[in-house]
Amino acid sequence: MAARTIDDSYRPFSTRFSRHIRSILGGAGIAATVALTGCQVDEEYVVSLDEQGADTCEELDADAAVRGSVGLSDYRCEGAEYYGLDTVEVVSEDPEFGECTVRATWVHDPELSALCAPSPPGTAVDGRPLVVAEQARVATLRRGSRWSAAVPITGLELNDTQRATLAKRWRVAGLYEHASIASFARFTLDLMVHGAPPELLLAAQKAAADEIRHARMCFGLAAAYGEPVEPANLELPGSSLPLSESLVQLAVDTAKEGCIGETLAAIRAAEQLARAKDPAVRTVLRALVQDEGEHAELAWRTLRWAVDTGGEPVKVALRAVFAEVDVQGFFEAGEVDETLEAHGLIADADVGRALRRGIERVILPAAEVLLG
Repeated sequence: MAARTIDDSYRPFSTRFSRHIRSILGGAGIAATVALTGCQVDEEYVVSLDEQGADTCEELDADAAVRGSVGLSDYRCEGAEYYGLDTVEVVSEDPEFGECTVRATWVHDPELSALCAPSPPGTAVDGRPLVVAEQARVATLRRGSRWSAAVPITGLELNDTQRATLAKRWRVAGLYEHASIASFARFTLDLMVHGAPPELLLAAQKAAADEIRHARMCFGLAAAYGEPVEPANLELPGSSLPLSESLVQLAVDTAKEGCIGETLAAIRAAEQLARAKDPAVRTVLRALVQDEGEHAELAWRTLRWAVDTGGEPVKVALRAVFAEVDVQGFFEAGEVDETLEAHGLIADADVGRALRRGIERVILPAAEVLLG
């Protein structure tokens, strides 16, 4: 028998150990490179054949492998620009390590960039916005049904274009409701940092649980009208949620996101409910009206506590907030026909009238009582 060299005898171990270390560091899908070039984004991953149960890269289901390892999203935002997932393909093979390099490509789609556009502070599409660095944040999307509650719509009269419009609207609603879970988690921590009473903390925790239910209902409607999708990664600058630096800041954020944002969200949902006819849509909207109204009430009760605790500095800051209240950011659909109205969409003009009435009859009078 020919003598084996030291290098030959240690090669099986070194190969296994290298794979083990890289698995610890990043699992089967390790992002190797990311390139943004004009109209597309390319990202490459290293995938282990052993972990995927394949002998060669030709046998590998590249799409399933990358989705399973890194939660690959169907779209991504680069700034305010939308890129939809186009292809997932094997580009190279490393037989020595039993690995394949897989490239995912996202293609720019300017018509859907509204999904990536930031919302101004104090406004939201649905629920309490998660505002970080002056932008409302939402998760990316991927195919999946884990967040979709069973929602049996009628919708027999809908054509493909109408279904796509409704699926997009409820998909966006689901993303904002999902982000509201994190917003209430931060709100709870803010309350604790500033010594809030237990009844506010209890209500904040309940509100976060409500938002999970809201997100599942909205994604359920989106799936009923189109393809089932679910939230993937919620990317945050610095991977953290900054807390309010002072009681004044907590009060200002609560006024924008809760007293204004959730009050107007509840009013808009009520307007949608008044026009909707599909039983499943009405069930969802009825829950949103009830719960978002309670969340708005929580925000106003929080301001009552903040004013009583912080006094005049809090009042001065809140007067500035309510002096600038507007309905910007709550519009979504342009003109809407009766068929879409029956499934929860309403025209911008109708939304605007309802929200301006809400400002005049709910928000400003409540602020006057609060601030004197």
